[in-house]
Amino acid sequence: MRSVASLAVLAAILLIGLIRPADAQAIDWQRYCAADGRDVLLFVDVTTPYDAQDKTILVDGLQRIVADLKGGDRIVIRTIGDSAAHSERLVDRCIPYCPPKGFWEDLFSDCTGGLILNHKRILIADIRNKARERLDQFTELPFSDIVTTVALVSREELSGKKSAEIFLFSDLIENSPFMPGGEFLMLPNADLLKRIAENQLVPSLHGAKVQVFGVGRGGTAERTALPIERLNKIMEFWTRLFTEGGSGDVSINQNLAVQ
Repeated sequence: MRSVASLAVLAAILLIGLIRPADAQAIDWQRYCAADGRDVLLFVDVTTPYDAQDKTILVDGLQRIVADLKGGDRIVIRTIGDSAAHSERLVDRCIPYCPPKGFWEDLFSDCTGGLILNHKRILIADIRNKARERLDQFTELPFSDIVTTVALVSREELSGKKSAEIFLFSDLIENSPFMPGGEFLMLPNADLLKRIAENQLVPSLHGAKVQVFGVGRGGTAERTALPIERLNKIMEFWTRLFTEGGSGDVSINQNLAVQ
């Protein structure tokens, strides 16, 4: 577990002044992608109104995710909206590091500790700015297309050749033309999962660990706590779907705890 001191340092970095978007765009982030690095995929559901508590949960979770990233890992942040076709790619970056080379290559390399530190600061600021910009532009949407978005994006972003970890910030309440909210909440989970399989929308998770946070409150402006029976049904549905998609480790909570 990351120490409290490490998280405090990260929080301080997240509070640095704005870095121009051009600084991030000028960097060749692909040079930092390691063959043995992880694919870290974060979904952010932008269909439900966020209150102060939701934003705190998301920001805390985002800080913990970033703090756990290692050099060479790739982080992708995608939105969940009213349609899978409208999913935005907010971030697609690899974490700066200096790959080990031979003695002479290292001696004359332009990859230095100072460069890596500067690029990490730019990366963290870019992640923070993109997330904040998206939250500031929030508009309540009539649909929440979680099932199809997770299925299609997981196939697009995860190759299966690297170890992967998926994070999902959402209340997990599906409400889409494919699976309306009333059916999602009332029909047996077995029937819903059968419909997903028949439409080839089971996600391709390739053994990825899945951690969901932000769960437990209703999808209304009041954001009241869900009845325990409904919460249990929702959690069981998603646990079974992620397991059928190939995940061997699924956790669903209100807050995120990264090991």
